[in-house]
Amino acid sequence: MKHRDFYLDNICGILILYMIFILHCGDIAKSHSVLSSLLGKLLFSFMMPWFFFKSGMFADKAKFDIKRNFKKFIRPYIFFTIYGWVIMLLYYLYLGIFSMENLFINPVKQIILYGGIEWNMPLWFLLGLFLVKMLFSFFKIYKFKWSFLYVALCCYLLSKVITIPYFIGLTTIGLFYFICGDLLRNKQFNKYIFLIALIFFAIALFTKLYSSFDIRLNQVGIYDMYLVDLVVALSGIILFNNLSFVFLNRNIPVLSFVGRNSMIFYTIHYPMMILIYNLINENELLNSYLILCILLAGYLIIGILFSKSYIYQRIMSNHA
Repeated sequence: MKHRDFYLDNICGILILYMIFILHCGDIAKSHSVLSSLLGKLLFSFMMPWFFFKSGMFADKAKFDIKRNFKKFIRPYIFFTIYGWVIMLLYYLYLGIFSMENLFINPVKQIILYGGIEWNMPLWFLLGLFLVKMLFSFFKIYKFKWSFLYVALCCYLLSKVITIPYFIGLTTIGLFYFICGDLLRNKQFNKYIFLIALIFFAIALFTKLYSSFDIRLNQVGIYDMYLVDLVVALSGIILFNNLSFVFLNRNIPVLSFVGRNSMIFYTIHYPMMILIYNLINENELLNSYLILCILLAGYLIIGILFSKSYIYQRIMSNHA
């Protein structure tokens, strides 16, 4: 029986729950607290880089299989884009709005420019990871040494020159962390590397070295220290991977479950979150953030049941 890395499941669970209920729900409902600010400072800087790093830890040494990766990333991207568009369509029909621009032209523009439609924007990650894996195989085939340094420099230059379409910058950043995951899959647990990461991340948290790093936008925060932010996020990844390996490397019911099922949580939450909030907001209900979180959590449970269905399994299967 294949050993499961519970520490990765649990970090994934923490990041997905933070992303959905603190970051996304908090932003749309404009609900921010001291806790959300603290978690944001701890987790946001390396949240999305972590997912690319984790994928790199399991990088396939073989040549890029475009058919297999298309089924794994692009097919779900298409399906859940349609899912988000259908929910958007139903909401606009409920409002009595039927606009060619809103329903057809704008979604196409959003996919091209921003990596996903407004009603399911998190899908940019699937598109980005597909492109990252394709580029990674190129680096592997031609055996470029110090490739992560070249890519880091490209990230910085692109942030100054090209901001739209977003997929150019986010793919380059994703490739940087993917390569780091491949290079550091075992070395990250070296005590000296851990100590350096701990010191660097701690200093960054309490000084102007820290700024929020948005991987999708290829932008950093107010202090504009791009290359430093790349390293801050990498140090956060190494630090939390080590801590989780020591303290969370076991099956923890909620976290491990969310981590194992992260794809379904990630792909279905955003459209329903927008729909629920808009309906709540129209009725001017008190404590809309709490109601939003409760209703969305219920919907995600239904989503888990759907993920066990034949339709979903067929969509997500790499062998179909």
